Amino acid sequence: MTGTIELIDISEHEMADYIERAFSAASVKQMIREASNLFQSTELFRKFGNILQAYASATGDLSDQTINSLAKDLRENQAILRQADDKDTKLEGQQIYFGKYVMPRIIDIYVDKMEIKKPISLFDACKILAAVDANSHHNRFRTHSFNGALLPEIQKNGLDITKELFRDELAILASAGMTQPYQKGNLLLCELSAATFGYALQAPERLKISLTRPVEQQRDDQSTNEFLTQLLQANVSERTNLSDADKQKVFAAGKKMVDFYFGEHDKSAIAFIKEKPYDTPVNPSKYEERLGVHLSAFPVSMCLNSFFKKNNDLTMYEDYKKAVEAFKTNKDISKLCDFVDKFNTKYPNSDILKKTTKAFIIKQMTDFGLNHFSHNGNADGFKVDGGKLPRDKFALAVFDNPIAVYVQHQKNKGIMEQKRVAQLLFNNNG
Repeated sequence: MTGTIELIDISEHEMADYIERAFSAASVKQMIREASNLFQSTELFRKFGNILQAYASATGDLSDQTINSLAKDLRENQAILRQADDKDTKLEGQQIYFGKYVMPRIIDIYVDKMEIKKPISLFDACKILAAVDANSHHNRFRTHSFNGALLPEIQKNGLDITKELFRDELAILASAGMTQPYQKGNLLLCELSAATFGYALQAPERLKISLTRPVEQQRDDQSTNEFLTQLLQANVSERTNLSDADKQKVFAAGKKMVDFYFGEHDKSAIAFIKEKPYDTPVNPSKYEERLGVHLSAFPVSMCLNSFFKKNNDLTMYEDYKKAVEAFKTNKDISKLCDFVDKFNTKYPNSDILKKTTKAFIIKQMTDFGLNHFSHNGNADGFKVDGGKLPRDKFALAVFDNPIAVYVQHQKNKGIMEQKRVAQLLFNNNG
C-alpha cells in the first residue's frame, strides 16, 4: 500500500507473456497488415507497443479482451496519431489519441477500484493520477530487444556479449567502409518504451546501419532480407577501390549475416527485467498543486478574462481571482475546484474549463504518471556489468517480426492480383 493506493505487482514473466500474446493476436496482426504502407505499419507497431506497456503497468489489466479492443480502436482511429499538435492544449497527436481511447479505460478501472462516484471531481482526478503514478512506477521494466535467430543460444545460455556473432564478417564490412558509430562490446538495456519496440524491428542494429543508404527505402512488398541484400550489393558496387575478388569477399560476408538474421523464420524477441520499485509514496497533493498552478496560470486567466468581459460577468471573474489568490496563499485548490464547477454549471455550452482541465489530466498522466509514454526515457544507456545476463534473470517475449507480417501480406496481395489478371486474360483470349 502507498497511502490509500493499492499497488499492483506485475512480474517480468507476466509482462513478457502479455507482449508476446499481444503481437501474436490475430487482431493486432490485422492492424499491422492493413496499414497504408510499411512505414505506417512499423509506426503502429511501436506506438501500440507503447500503449500496451503504459496501460498494463498502470492498471494490471493483461487480458486478451483488452488487447483486442485496444487494437480495434487503433486500427480504426490511427489517423489521430498523425495529426498536428493542438495549439490550445499543447497536446501531441498520440496524447490526443490516448485521451480519447485509452485514458477513459484507465479511469474507469480506478473509479471502480477506489469506489469513486461519477462524474469524477477534480479532487478525484488527482487521486486517480496519483494511483496511476504509483502503480506505473511500481511496475517498471528494462528490456533488450534482439533478433529471433539468436533464440536457441539465448534460451540456453542467457545474454552474453562475449558470444557476439560474425565478428570477422563485421570486420570485413568495416574494412570496406561499412560501419556504424554506436557502442560495441557492451550489453545494453533500454527502459520499456516505444524505443523497445523500435529496436525489435530490425535487430541487429549494427548490421542494418552498416548497410544503410539514405536514398533507399524498403518497399512495401520487399522483405528485410531482400532489402538488406539490395543495400549490400549497392554498397559493394560503389567501392571502386576494391578488386572483384575483394568485392565478392565483402558481399559474401554481408550476405551470410543477412541470411542468418533475416532468413525463412523472421522473429523478434524482447528480454524483460523487472526494476526495483520506488520507495517514495505518491500523494494526490502532488497533482493537486499542479492543477492549481495550471488553473491560475496566465493562459487560463487571460482566456477567462476575455470570456467574462464578453459576457459582462465581472462578478464571476472576481470569484476566479479570489480562488487564485487562495491557492497562491495556502496551496489549497478547493476554491478553484468550486469555481470550475460553478462556471461549468452557469455556462454549460462553454468548453473553456472543460477542455483545459481534461488536457491537464491527459498531459499529467502521459508525461508524468505513466512509464515513458511521451518520452522514451533512457533508451540505450544501461550497461550490464560484465556484459552477461543469466537466463534466469529475465523473461522473454517472442513473436513474428511485424515487418515480415506486413510484407508477406503485401506479397500475397501481389500474387492474388497476378492470378486475377492472368485469369482475365485467359477468359478474354478464350
